[in-house]
Amino acid sequence: SSFAGGFGMTLDLAPLKLNNDRVALFSESQSRFVATVSTEHAAAFEALMNGTGCYRLGDVTEEPQFVVTGTTGTIINVSLTELKAAWQEPLNY
Repeated sequence: SSFAGGFGMTLDLAPLKLNNDRVALFSESQSRFVATVSTEHAAAFEALMNGTGCYRLGDVTEEPQFVVTGTTGTIINVSLTELKAAWQEPLNY
C-alpha cells in the first residue's frame, strides 16, 4: 500500500503492551506479520483473528506520511519520499 500506492500509515504501538518501542518495531520473534485490510473488511478480519494475538496498530492514510506513536509519543514521522529514497539508495551501486 505504501511505496507502491503512495499511501501513508499512522501506527500506534500501544496495543502491543510493550515497554520498549525498539522491541515492538524490530523484534524478530517468530510468526510476526503485517496485514493490510480494507476498511469495509476490518471488523470481519478482526473478529476472525480474535484471540490469536492479532492487534490493530493503525490505518492507511491518503497523506504520504509514515507516523508511528510509541511509549513516549511520536517516534517516527517521515515522508514516503524520504523513506523510499533511503530504501533505494543502497541498491543504486
